[in-house]
Amino acid sequence: EGLPRPSLPRIDSIDTLLKLMPGVVVLTFVSFVSSYAIATKFAERYGYSVDANQELVAFGIAQTVGAFFGSFCISASLSRTAINVEAGANTHLASFFNAGLIAACLLFMTKAIYFLPEATLAAVVIMAVYNLIEINLIPVLWRSSRSDLVIMILTFLGTLGIGILPGLLLGMGLSVAVVLYMSAYPRFDELPRPADESILIVEMEASLFFGNAPHLKARIKEMIAKREAERQSVGTLILECTGVMRVDSTSIRALAELVDDGRAKGRRVLFVHVRPQVYQVLMSSGLMLKIGVEAVYDTLDQATASCSDIANIVRTEV
Repeated sequence: EGLPRPSLPRIDSIDTLLKLMPGVVVLTFVSFVSSYAIATKFAERYGYSVDANQELVAFGIAQTVGAFFGSFCISASLSRTAINVEAGANTHLASFFNAGLIAACLLFMTKAIYFLPEATLAAVVIMAVYNLIEINLIPVLWRSSRSDLVIMILTFLGTLGIGILPGLLLGMGLSVAVVLYMSAYPRFDELPRPADESILIVEMEASLFFGNAPHLKARIKEMIAKREAERQSVGTLILECTGVMRVDSTSIRALAELVDDGRAKGRRVLFVHVRPQVYQVLMSSGLMLKIGVEAVYDTLDQATASCSDIANIVRTEV
């Protein structure tokens, strides 16, 4: 009853702190993610932007101040936000009115509302959150991203079956797993064959790092083996690098192996649409000395034309 008095947080011992840390980390992470998700949800709905860094700073300040008043972990609330919106709140001033009303209830109305049925509160929350449920999103996800649909359904079932926090953690874990899988196994596809069928053009749609470098080598070997099974040799391998934003040391070694393997088999390896930051790494790593500046082109037309020029020179010499 009444407002809490400020006091220093008490930690009995280091052992107590260590026991609390795992829960603190998880709770903090989930609280911020859920708060940011709620903010972006309403930002999309009403056409304004949300700065994640600014939100994180505000979140940290609120948690620090709240620690001196014995507060719970501070986080945004989907139900309270929805009620605010449905009530017509348009500015941050609504939060000050809410805080003042809560303070007044704690000071003067605690006994009067102590036995307010939870069903009454539940009805208010349900009516406010109902408009946020987007059933029409399900067929959109089915057509565009079924992995997102599966995650959404499993997260929904998880919150119903095992609890809100475990359900949210399940959804977060599945989302991270999908991102890791897509990073480790991005699309490395063969582009349509040019007039010269000895040219293999591979489009790389992701940055290269230690997680997907083996997949890159395996995919290119698979494409070359498929060509050879069709009794078509690959005289030139062109790597289309528009989607490659960065490379690391492991992917540099993978590219070097592709170049060495190509030279051993009489195959040229060319690079197209290399971004400036990637080109700088190729230069500083020394790989460009092995590749040769003449093997880097601005467009696919230039690269394929160079193959035709070399073929004509070879036929003339023969």
